[in-house]
Amino acid sequence: MYDYPVVSNTAAKEYLSKGDVDVLRQFLSERGGSIGSAMTEQEIQQLISQAEVLGRVLKSSDAAVAGSAIKEGAPLITNDARLAKFLNQAGFNVEGH
Repeated sequence: MYDYPVVSNTAAKEYLSKGDVDVLRQFLSERGGSIGSAMTEQEIQQLISQAEVLGRVLKSSDAAVAGSAIKEGAPLITNDARLAKFLNQAGFNVEGH
C-alpha cells in the first residue's frame, strides 16, 4: 500500500496546463511523492478495449491516468464516478468515489 502520492504523468500535465509547477513540486516533495509511469498508446487502447467489453466508454485521458495507477500498483483516487465504476467492475483498486 502506498503512503505517498503517485501522480500520473497525464494528471500532472493536466494540472500544469493551468497550475504552478512549483506548487506541484512542493506537494510531491513534502509528501515523498512522485510522478508515475506514463502509459503507451497501446496500453491505453488495451484499457479502452477492456472497458468496451464491459459495456463502458473510457476516454483516452482517463485510461492514461487509470493505467498509470495500475502500472504502479497504487489505488486510483478519483471523484469521477463513471471511471470508478469501470475500475471497480474490472477489479482494479480505486478510492474516493
